Amino acid sequence: MSYTIRMVDGDEESETLLALHAQTELPYPRNDVPHWWLTFFEDHPVGYLGLMASLISPRMAYLIRVGVLPQHRGNSLQLRMMRAASRFARKQGFSEVISDTTLNPPSANNFIRAGYHTFLPHFPWALPETIYWRKSL
Repeated sequence: MSYTIRMVDGDEESETLLALHAQTELPYPRNDVPHWWLTFFEDHPVGYLGLMASLISPRMAYLIRVGVLPQHRGNSLQLRMMRAASRFARKQGFSEVISDTTLNPPSANNFIRAGYHTFLPHFPWALPETIYWRKSL
């Protein structure tokens, strides 16, 4: 199977992002996320990832809202989008990327494969069972 990952403008692709969010059963996409990547199979969008500046530190990027349609999981798409976002964050001058997962072992395994490590933030921002991830760039 041939997949293509590309960075897109969230405003231009808002309908596509909404449709993908609905199919992956994640919460409504945030409209304050400035950087999005979409993965396409042929011409059809099958995955997405958002990246924004973290509220913790201006040197940290926050990886948010990663999703891959169920029928396309198992093709390393989340991992490939995470790597693309990390390269972009490094070029933008960020020193770290942080993120979180909740009750999602496949996603957690992708963070490990991508070189992330768990950490405990001073002010946790998510659910009690959330795992927090950090990667130095």
